[in-house]
Amino acid sequence: MTELNETPLEMARRHVVEGEARCARQAALVDRLRAHGHDTAVAEDLLAELEATLVDMREHRRRLENDQGDGR
Repeated sequence: MTELNETPLEMARRHVVEGEARCARQAALVDRLRAHGHDTAVAEDLLAELEATLVDMREHRRRLENDQGDGR
């Protein structure tokens, strides 16, 4: 299915995967900045926000899976 035709559960699963990738990229950026002696406060704040959003995305996915009887 294309993104336009995906079910709510498929969309939630895609969002989690995309969110995990964003968090990983941001964490790598924080590490690179820190390694080069840069102030990472703003980048770390953004990472914390991304991680909090990812927790919400995972919870939403879990609720959808439970509603469909799909315990993955």
